[in-house]
Amino acid sequence: MNNGAGAPLKCPGFGDLPVYHEIDLVEGFNDGAAGWEQTPRLTARELAMLSIMNHVTDTKDWHLNIFDVEKVEEWRHDASFSALDFTIDEHRMTEWGEKTGPAMPLVSEKTWEWCLAELKDKAVAFHDKQFLRVLDAGSCVCKSDGLVSTDTAEGFKVTVAQLRSGIKGQTAQVDRISDLVDPSMYPLVYGRTEYFAGGQQVALENCVETCFSPDTNTALIQPEPTVSEEEATSHPPWHLWGKKSDANSYKYSSQFQWLPCETKYTSNAEDPLRITSYINNLHPMHNKSLYRLIERIIAPAIRMWESCLFKGNGLPTDGSVGVAPIRIRTYGHVYTANPPWLDTVSQDMRDLWEAGTAGDIQLGEESDSCLWRIYHFLARNPSYDNENINRLLPEWALDRITNIRSMTFQTWAESLTTSEKFFSLIPLLEKKRDIITSLSDPEPGTAFSYEAWREGRNGQVIVGSPNYKRNRRMPSKDPDPDNGIQIVDLQDIFHKKGLQIIVRIREINLTAAEPTFTDDLTLEAQRNEHIVSTAAYVYSVTNVTTPRLSFHQPTSMSCEECHFGESGNEFYDNDAWDTHRRVFGFTQTEETKARYNPEQPYASTWEWVYHTPPLQTLGSVSLPVNRLLTWPNTLQHRLDGLALVDETQPGTFGMLIIYLVDPNYRICSTANVPPQQHDWWAEVALDQTFFGKDASLGARSLPPEVRKIVEGFTEGWLMGDEKAKEIKSWVEEDRAQALRVTRLGKQSEEFDPHFILYGPY
Repeated sequence: MNNGAGAPLKCPGFGDLPVYHEIDLVEGFNDGAAGWEQTPRLTARELAMLSIMNHVTDTKDWHLNIFDVEKVEEWRHDASFSALDFTIDEHRMTEWGEKTGPAMPLVSEKTWEWCLAELKDKAVAFHDKQFLRVLDAGSCVCKSDGLVSTDTAEGFKVTVAQLRSGIKGQTAQVDRISDLVDPSMYPLVYGRTEYFAGGQQVALENCVETCFSPDTNTALIQPEPTVSEEEATSHPPWHLWGKKSDANSYKYSSQFQWLPCETKYTSNAEDPLRITSYINNLHPMHNKSLYRLIERIIAPAIRMWESCLFKGNGLPTDGSVGVAPIRIRTYGHVYTANPPWLDTVSQDMRDLWEAGTAGDIQLGEESDSCLWRIYHFLARNPSYDNENINRLLPEWALDRITNIRSMTFQTWAESLTTSEKFFSLIPLLEKKRDIITSLSDPEPGTAFSYEAWREGRNGQVIVGSPNYKRNRRMPSKDPDPDNGIQIVDLQDIFHKKGLQIIVRIREINLTAAEPTFTDDLTLEAQRNEHIVSTAAYVYSVTNVTTPRLSFHQPTSMSCEECHFGESGNEFYDNDAWDTHRRVFGFTQTEETKARYNPEQPYASTWEWVYHTPPLQTLGSVSLPVNRLLTWPNTLQHRLDGLALVDETQPGTFGMLIIYLVDPNYRICSTANVPPQQHDWWAEVALDQTFFGKDASLGARSLPPEVRKIVEGFTEGWLMGDEKAKEIKSWVEEDRAQALRVTRLGKQSEEFDPHFILYGPY
């Protein structure tokens, strides 16, 4: 593929390459729209670890305090740590939702020591790079509060204010979401946009003059998908077997493409990057200082992209894995039995109460046995009474257990004089049981050491993926592929041809009428641009709370990949399902449990289908002013937590968003397409008409009244503002369609009991 000077344009949609043209997945960087997913699914314990380490790295001087033993001990008992949670994905009747669970109860001593060792290594890396990776398990997020200099930050804020003033001068309306630079305006339109086919380039300095060139061609209309959107988004798409490429064509637009600008590396260490073609919808002559400032933000973003990009399609069978090694690799859990009487304790206690008299429990042989077990489990058995368990108990539970310890068995039993007192033991028993069970869940350091993990040697598993032998599912003894250490050097690989970048400057405006904002979960799902990573730089937080970006990773837990219960095959056991959900960090509403009940006789119904979420929430990252974030396009994300501080005054949140086109591709860019903006063209056209092509810029000055009259006769050429807004609405619908296909095409993993128990049909 080539879109450079001196050779015919040959890239997707041009030069005989179809718009759907793709290179081999292992040759390009990973992309969620192309189907990458994390395998195996992360455990709840690892999600808790991600939450804790992300929180630590947002505290002041964390990179110094991590080496201070006293400070570290304070962290563990700090209220902010106790309040930490992680997201549990919840299966609802028609959708997946989210709830939260406390993180610290999942942090055993072994887990805490791992986190401290990892944070020390992160601190060393942070000292060298001035950024660090967080939520790093499979995919990752990079964050930095210092790579964008103070001068650049201040300058960017001032120049964007000037840009905003110019736009406000043209319209009195302030939208809730205002894109000061919008890639959906004036995009490449197949069948309309003019481009250079023979290698001529649109230079940055005189880009508008190329609008007058007679050497352009019109971009060809592209073919429409051959299947309906309904077919493309159906799941399971049985009728599309053999037609996968037709369904995937919905991830491409046959009408539009965002236009990236071109950038080139320089030999100047202070300014290592130059934008060499115009940023679409940002006039290069009127915004020279803003161009320079954007270059100075792109440069550190590239360094951070290098730490989150990775190649391959993510399937363990071909050795392609995520950029960030996971810490707990398992396809099931090691079965640890609770005392068997706990499984029926609720019913046993009801039977016991009914056997007694009101207000006075009869301590016969049967009741004595049941109460004795409860008493010893809560307060006397050393196997269930140690510092780890006590530390994880909530305050109300620990207070009650401490009180029980202070009494003899006889005194305690006789104190249970009312049904309220008696049955209040059930939530206490369940809470202690759940904590003990969680402490037996898979831990880091079990299958491989921290030192091995740090070197990328993390293929060993606690419970292996299933292996079918003689119609029996047995855990495989073979390890998964190791992650290895994946490092990308974009400058070294793409120094000559540079990078293609798409720029958006977005502001979210809150008012008393609309004081809060939460965005939808999104991904750059349209494949025309082949976006593989995004950077977001926060330049303005005015009278609004500091929002967060949550990140969600596609993950696989299909029927052939996991083990349930003690035997690994207990798919009809609700308790096994409950344990499975807890270990891997997802849950169900009671409504869906009633609807999808595995204990229904399989012979009488094919209706029950157990679902696991197609996404796993890794966590969220705070967005204070001057923070720079990058993440790969394998992660879906959502902005939330944005609200006015003073609801009597308006507020604004501003971000520069930079999208990286996969540099293993080349797509049609602003180096190939003359500007399409009518007002850019009209300014030059009028000056040249009245003053001549060679007139100095100082001499080119028509009175505004005359300019407005003359422009009226040419309105709509090349593309007027109203037409551009109309096209923008079509562009956004196309992109929404691609997101629907990406999301709905893999709505959930379905469990076919026949396949699970006996293997493929």
